Amino acid sequence: MAFVLRNLRVRKRALSHLVDGVTLAVIFLMLTLTSRCIFGLIRLFGESPQHPLSLQTYLCLSFLTWLLVNRRAEYGTFSVLIGSQIGGKTARFAAPCALLLPFAFAFVRTFLEHYRILSEASATAAVTSSLSLLAFVLVLALGHKTNALENAIRELSLRDELTKLYNRRGFYVLAEQALRLAHRIGEPFFVLFIDVDDLKKTNDALGHEVGSELLRETAALIENTFRETDVIARIGGDEFVVAGRVEVGGVGNPVARLEEAVRRQNAMPGQRFPISFSLGFALSTEGSRSETLEELLHRSDAIMYEAKRTKKRLEADAVTVPA
Repeated sequence: MAFVLRNLRVRKRALSHLVDGVTLAVIFLMLTLTSRCIFGLIRLFGESPQHPLSLQTYLCLSFLTWLLVNRRAEYGTFSVLIGSQIGGKTARFAAPCALLLPFAFAFVRTFLEHYRILSEASATAAVTSSLSLLAFVLVLALGHKTNALENAIRELSLRDELTKLYNRRGFYVLAEQALRLAHRIGEPFFVLFIDVDDLKKTNDALGHEVGSELLRETAALIENTFRETDVIARIGGDEFVVAGRVEVGGVGNPVARLEEAVRRQNAMPGQRFPISFSLGFALSTEGSRSETLEELLHRSDAIMYEAKRTKKRLEADAVTVPA
């Protein structure tokens, strides 16, 4: 223990591994003493309840062992136990099971034999099978936990922090898959480019917090309007995009559905600011199956930009018309 205490913060590879090995030896010693004490107290394995160490010595050794592991976890191999990554969370989940299960099954096996509930062979077979099955369940649990953590990390890398929609990277990953599926089954595929009008004016006049609220409301409106199978993303400061297969009923449905949702939203009492945006719609049909997602996005962006220019020109003409 003195060797480990003197080298708690060592980071050099060879010496660090040596310190970790000595720490494991200390843990082994304490587990042996503890199990002997417990099995002795319950009169298993023919042990006497008398412990080879005094209670004070045993408590001091237990405290020192806990201190060694706790402090060494900051520097050596044991650092995985306090990490916030997938390995750390998995280790904290599996370590108690790995340490306690063998002792629990040794107790159960000896209990079954001692009270003649099962024969020695049957008790060994039952406990070994149970331990094997629990280890298999633990592997499954670890697999599911690792997958869940990996999915959570993947979602964080694909989501926009403000709106919780997909970001540009998430859009390309998922929309590419959706476009390939649409081509495979021969269905039309649309890309709808949405640009929020006058976001800069809103930020300048009312503050960036109001501008952020406008973006969040717009994102919620778009998300509630389209289907779960559509890919919805915020790919720029005031730019949103929706992509998906066209449902039965016509190619104008996505645009008409969104425009109607905007009209209803702006007509609601208590609406602090009107929601307005310019749209660009591009469609990939049977005759244009070679068109890529990037080309569809570029085409819808160009259409949106032209629609925005037309809207501004009409607004300017309306202002200059004399009363």
